[in-house]
Amino acid sequence: MKESEIQTKITEALIRMPDIAFYTINSTGKVRSRAGRITIGKWFSREIKSHDGLSDITGMKIDGTFFAIEVKQPGKEPTEDQWNFIHYVKDHNGLAGYATNVEDAEFILRGYEIKI
Repeated sequence: MKESEIQTKITEALIRMPDIAFYTINSTGKVRSRAGRITIGKWFSREIKSHDGLSDITGMKIDGTFFAIEVKQPGKEPTEDQWNFIHYVKDHNGLAGYATNVEDAEFILRGYEIKI
């Protein structure tokens, strides 16, 4: 199954979950601009100005908890930049991890430590 198909299944499940306030699907890659090719999908923190590795799905539960889900095909793992984002979210009291299916995503949203 392609990563995009797994992401679709996860987002279909998210929309039905009563404790999800919202979620976003984040695109990454390179685009052309007047300044040349730039990377989209960056995230920013006060410690370091610019980072790559933004998770595929981010959002918030109705209790205000931020979450980040990196979607991967079975057998694949996040890149170092993606791991950095996952750990950053967890270090700031959010829920984060990577999912290869809907069940993994549900475990992340319940706060289980998986695949870290």
